[in-house]
Parts: sequence; C-alpha cells; structure tokens
Amino acid sequence: MKELLVVNIGQTDGLFQFIKSDMEELKDQYEIINCPEDSLNSVDDLAENILDENPDIILIYLNQNNFNLVLAILKRLFWEGNVSVSIICELIKDYGYMELYNNRIKVFSSLKQFSKKYDFEPNNTIHINTIINTFSTPTEEHLTAMQNGFDMFLTGSYPGSNYISSIKHMEIEKDVSLPFQEISYDLMNINSALIFHVDEPSTQFWSKLKQETDSPIFSHIHQWSDSHISYDNKINHAPINRLKYSEYFETDNPYTYLEISDREDIEALIKDIEYFGKTGKLVKKNCRIVNSCSWSNQGCGLFKLSRCKIDSDYNVQPCPNCSTYIGKVTDEYFEIVKNASMISNRERLKRNCTECPVNHYCSKCAMLPDPLETELYCSTMRSYPLLLDYVFKFTLFSDMVRQNKIFAGIPMDQLEISNLEHPLVFEYMETNQDVKLTSIFTAFVLNKDYYVISYKMPKIIRTEARLVYIAEGYVRGVDAEIIVDKYSDKFHVPKDEAREHVYEALKIIKEGKIV
Repeated sequence: MKELLVVNIGQTDGLFQFIKSDMEELKDQYEIINCPEDSLNSVDDLAENILDENPDIILIYLNQNNFNLVLAILKRLFWEGNVSVSIICELIKDYGYMELYNNRIKVFSSLKQFSKKYDFEPNNTIHINTIINTFSTPTEEHLTAMQNGFDMFLTGSYPGSNYISSIKHMEIEKDVSLPFQEISYDLMNINSALIFHVDEPSTQFWSKLKQETDSPIFSHIHQWSDSHISYDNKINHAPINRLKYSEYFETDNPYTYLEISDREDIEALIKDIEYFGKTGKLVKKNCRIVNSCSWSNQGCGLFKLSRCKIDSDYNVQPCPNCSTYIGKVTDEYFEIVKNASMISNRERLKRNCTECPVNHYCSKCAMLPDPLETELYCSTMRSYPLLLDYVFKFTLFSDMVRQNKIFAGIPMDQLEISNLEHPLVFEYMETNQDVKLTSIFTAFVLNKDYYVISYKMPKIIRTEARLVYIAEGYVRGVDAEIIVDKYSDKFHVPKDEAREHVYEALKIIKEGKIV
C-alpha cells in the first residue's frame, strides 16, 4: 500500500496552522501520514520534515488563504529533487494538471475526485491565474492578530520566544526592493510579516507582491506610512503615533509608542518610576514602549532574531533605532544568528556583566538606540530596581485599559497599582531582592474596588483587601507565620482563624498563579 502524506494548512485569525483532515475515504487505498505538527516554523523546516517521511505521494490542500505558502513549499520540494505532489483545490471545477517550477502537478477539486482519478492522466490544463486572484478579505480577528504582532515588533516582547524560530517581522526601508530570489526560505517564519515603508498604502503595491509566483511571498504584507499602517491590504488604515518618551502628550490614540533613546528620555522615565513607587499611579496612558524588551528581565533576544530592519544596502539591523547590523538579508539564517550571538557576548564582556550586581535580572540589551550611552543604560538598571516592575505594569495596563470593559469611563488617576515600594494594604517592609524583581504579582484598586490578576486563566478577579494583603506580604518574601501575626492584628481576627485565612489564601494565590 502506498504512503500518502497529507499537508493541510489553514488560517485562523491570520495565522497559519495545521488542519487535521478526514482521510476516512482513502484509508483502504493508502497508508495515511499526517504532516508533523511541530514543523510549522519556516518553509525549509516544513519541506525537510515532509521529505524525511519519504512518502510515495504528497497531497497538499490549496486555498485562497494558503496559496503563496503552498507555492513556496512546492518550490522548495521540487528544488530538493524528484517528488510526486498532488493538489486539492476546491476553487478548481475540474480535474487537471498545472505546470509549476518545471514540474507537472495533478490538481483535483475534492478528495473524492482524487480517490477516483489519481491513476488517470489528466488532459485539462489549469493555469495558475485561475487561483491567483481569489485572495480573501481580512477579518476583524485577523487584523487584531496583525496589530498584536506589530506591537511585538516595536516592543520586542515576543511571548514564548525562548528558542530560535526564524524572523517574524521584517521592516523594509522606503524604496528598497528586496531580492526575494536570493533570500533563503529558512530566514522567514511561516507566520511572518513584511513591513514596507511607503508614502501611502495602496492595493496595487500589495497585489503586485502577492501575485509573484517565481519567488512566492507567503508572509503578511503591511504598508507603513508616517502616521498610519495598513495590515494585509485593509483599506481602513490604523493610526500610528510614535513619540519620544520625554515628549509624551495625552492622546486618545490607542496605538501610541514611546521611544527611550537618549538622556532626556531616561530622565523622564526615572521621574515616572519614582512617582509610580510613591503613588502606584501611571502618568502615561494608551501607549507602549518601543524596545521595552531592553528594560525587562527576560534577557536580550538578539540571537533569537525575531525581528529586523533591512536598509538600502540589504543590511540586517535587528532592533529599532539601532544602526548596528549583523549581516545581509541574503546571508544564511544561521550565519546571521551566529553574528548576533557574537555581538551579544562581546557586549557582555565589554560591560563586565557577570560582575554586575543586577546581572541576574538585567536584559543586557546589546542593541541600544544609537544616541543612548551604554553606561547610562547600565547605571539606570543598577540604580532603579523598580524599573522592571514599572515597565511590566506600564505595558500590561496599557493593554487592559484598551481592551477590558471594567476600565470604561473611569479616569486613569483613579487607578492605583500595587508595587514593591507602594503596597495597597500590606505595611511596607524590607523585601527579599530576588522575589522583588521577578514577581508577576499584579493587584490594583479601581473606584475603591480591589482586583488581582490570575495568570493561570488569565482573568481579572475582583477580590477583598484581605487577599491583597496576604499576597503583598507573600510576594515580599515575608514568612507565612509573620503574615498570620500581622493579619490577625490588622483585621482583628483571632490567631487560629487568621492562620486558616492566610494558608487558604496562599493556596488560592499559588494555584491561580497570582504571584
């Protein structure tokens, strides 16, 4: 019995993912192999995993959402050697064949047709143009995913990016024409986006790139002018506001990004951190920080190469506002990653990071903005331990205020956030430094109501001052029995009852990932 490997890639909210196909109809004719689900990283990875299975026939589903991706996969498969590929495409009315990349491919309109006619030679020729103009219109969910991706690109904060996974966002300077034929398929993530700087977004620009078949572009294509961006050919452009941190002004634009790029910005940042530590209040709203990854405890993501900018000489610049480059876009992916890793290690040696007192939580950003001196960056990280918590809460509440209805119509000055220098309920005590700088604990008061965030669900939970009190003590590294004593005194509860309250609350806090 012949082996049939099935590749069915769909799109959910703008992102490619494998779809499990019902192959019941073919189970008596073929031994069915489903494509390995862990291979959806780059086109190279996917093609190599397909070839490693060494099937007799590769059956690929083609639709208006995955068209360019399938073309890229086919080109990579045929480049590797002699493979037998068939396509199922519901947009095709009849059985036929298509000539692509010097190979003849059988095309079927359904699985049933494939089952009945695979062994027969088709006479009907199907032209690629039959399919090429049938791209779907982006949905609101699709556009939300693209906006979230753009946030990640500018902030540098990619969830789950603890491993190398190819470039997710590539920014291209205006009037730069990328040499797609020379760019390796392992460079771009399958769910990547190309962000082109343009004078004004246009459908023609998008269509011209998407209709290219010699070097098919499967990435999302965004067009960015000075003040707005068009995601995947969406006519209604999203407004983009990019400001220096020190020149912030209050705006209702939810897509405002602040840049910390020089001494002026650092001074403004320090002022806000100190105010946050005294009051628990955020001065700025409706905005995010460009390169917030530089001010986190996640470690520099340079060698992961999730994002980059391409200049007119095809140089790969990994971070916004930093002109240092790590190779050419035509270089092999792992050569670029190797260069990135070397630069990162060199910077750590130059700064003597291993001897620094904040080594265990500093991101050690190796690609600082050009005007920002390294010593100023390092001294700020050393001198303001609340910085990490401030940037984390700044980002978190910018998103929540925009998306969660509990904040609707309530002025931001009524929002008070717990932090390590400003507890909401617990009496301030000296704090264990390690706990202080790595906790994700988030509690706040809004309109006199207390809330905590459970990161397990995730969910904002309305609660009582008592639970916040216990959590604030726990996150400060205070011994549970000391919390019991203090809780008993503060809330006038007998010691045995206080102990029961505290230990039950600690169980809830830990299981709900509140800290």
